Amino acid sequence: MKFARLLLLILVIHSYAQDPNYSLNFSVPVTVSPAFAGLQEAQTGLYSSYRMRKLTPIENYSTTVVFGGYAIETDKMDGGAGILILNDVAGGIRTTEISGIFAYEAPFGRRVRYDHLRGAIQVGITNRALNLNKQTFEDQFNGVDFSGQTSESFDRLSIFNPNVAISMMYYRTRKIKGNPEFAPFVGFSADHINRPNIAFYKSVASYLPIKWTGFAGGRMYTRTPLDANGYIIFNYHNNSSLITIGGNLRYVIYENGIWFRKEKAAISVGTIVRPGDTFMTLIGMEFYQSLLISFSYDLITSKKNIINKNFGGLQIAARYYINTDFWKRKPELPFPDF
Repeated sequence: MKFARLLLLILVIHSYAQDPNYSLNFSVPVTVSPAFAGLQEAQTGLYSSYRMRKLTPIENYSTTVVFGGYAIETDKMDGGAGILILNDVAGGIRTTEISGIFAYEAPFGRRVRYDHLRGAIQVGITNRALNLNKQTFEDQFNGVDFSGQTSESFDRLSIFNPNVAISMMYYRTRKIKGNPEFAPFVGFSADHINRPNIAFYKSVASYLPIKWTGFAGGRMYTRTPLDANGYIIFNYHNNSSLITIGGNLRYVIYENGIWFRKEKAAISVGTIVRPGDTFMTLIGMEFYQSLLISFSYDLITSKKNIINKNFGGLQIAARYYINTDFWKRKPELPFPDF
């Protein structure tokens, strides 16, 4: 019965829609905060990410994210916009979301032109669908395995809800290439602020709690082609909290060996830790400041009763910048590439 109860627990957790968590948190930055929309070192950025985690012997949990961001710079405003598409499969529950994001950057003036304050709003539609063929219930357990039909019944197997999120962020950009500097960023976001009803029973109201996210970090630049990123993310959702601490080193190879000119390639390595839960290693390779490919592998450190303790997950991500000439006059950004 322990196995049955565990499967039921997994179903209940995802029925209340705990949002997916990522290994490469900044592979699609808007999943950390909508304020990152359009904040990229090119006019257009295309992002994609796939994460897989095998929690049971027969079921893979996976999350696929695609985002297209566009940097807005006119005489009247700076900001960004983008479209986010997310598909998350957790057991027999599939969550699909399509959102539009708009970000606006408040001008501080030339004397403080390296300091930036940015706000954003995200509005979308989310579908949650229940696949009974991939669910098992306690009344199907015969003492050895699961068989027969369940007596469980639902009023509906698919729900559409609007979703609204807001965020705000402060960040500081680098002044002069080649100078040792520390560029910080800090912000917060609130997701599901409209509290949608996600119950599969029409007679029951189950309002999705607001997901709060706080984040902070920065990039330490040196006089060499090596720089370092560090950050911390705090999530609070549905009476549970999660802390993520990450850091990576990035080494740049410049064309003709001339430092701080045109980048030919870059390699990043690092680790991400969720204390008491997961330890992750990561590596990323970037080419001509346009194409970035990154990988992460997770090891479970939790002592809780988890079925698969060996494999915590694998994530593969890619990013491609279009029209990087647009950003040549712009300073470098302080947050990591993944």
